[in-house]
Amino acid sequence: MQVLTTNQVETLNNTLNNFEPSLLLIFQLPKIQEQTDTIGNSLIEATKDVANSDVLDAEDSFTVAEAVLDFEPKIFSLLDNIQRRKPVFQDLVLPSLGLELISGENSVYKSLQRQKQLSAAFGATVVQKLSEPFTDLAPAINKEISDAFDEAIATFSP
Repeated sequence: MQVLTTNQVETLNNTLNNFEPSLLLIFQLPKIQEQTDTIGNSLIEATKDVANSDVLDAEDSFTVAEAVLDFEPKIFSLLDNIQRRKPVFQDLVLPSLGLELISGENSVYKSLQRQKQLSAAFGATVVQKLSEPFTDLAPAINKEISDAFDEAIATFSP
C-alpha cells in the first residue's frame, strides 16, 4: 500500500508540473481530480487494512516509521506544488452537473479538506498499531502533515 500511494502522489505531482493555463485546461482538471480521488480511495483502504491488523512489534514499527518519514517530504512537495498552481486554478470556472458554475479554486479547496481528513484518519489509525517509543513520536509527524494541509487549505480558502 505504501508503494502504491507513493506512486500515486508522485504521479499527481508530475501531472501538476504540466498543468499550465491553456485552452486544454478544462481537460486537464478531470485527470487531476481522478488522481486525487485515487489517492483518497487508497487512504480509505489503507486505513481499513491498518485498523484490521495486529499491533506491530518494535521492528515492524520501525519499518513503518521509516516509510512514513520517507513519504512525508513527498506530501509536502505535492502540497507546495498545489499552492504554486493557485493562479491557474483561480482562473478556472467549470460547469457542474447542476446549472451552477464551480471554480477550480473551490474544487481544490474541497479536495484538500477531504485529503486532510483521510490523512488524519490514516495517521491516527497507524499510531494505534505502533509499539513504544513510536506511539509517542508519531503524533508529531501527524501534526506536521496536518499543518501542511492547513497551510494549503488556507491558500485556497474562499
